[in-house]
Amino acid sequence: MKKLLSWALLAALASGCATRNPKNARASTPVIGMNLEDFKLSYPRANLVYLANDTTTYEIDIDRGMNDLKAMSDFFHFKKDKLYKFEHKTHYFNQSKVQINTSKDQKN
Repeated sequence: MKKLLSWALLAALASGCATRNPKNARASTPVIGMNLEDFKLSYPRANLVYLANDTTTYEIDIDRGMNDLKAMSDFFHFKKDKLYKFEHKTHYFNQSKVQINTSKDQKN
């Protein structure tokens, strides 16, 4: 009975591990010194926002707030293909409209 139980437990563990989809695996947490290629594999939706001689910056959009007035993004800065800084930023947008009226007799 113990052998049957241990075989059933082993089979259940093996089947659970075999059905795990690597595409659904969570991206690894960024670490200072992380390689650029490892970052691209972990975050395929990252957008390149800055490129210079040996410096690159990628952005990942986290969330858009109500009415698109607020956006949150993570920025990852690489120098010589190694992560040296990452930061979380919140952007606020002003969508107010201004109308300028001029009198008809006033010349531009």
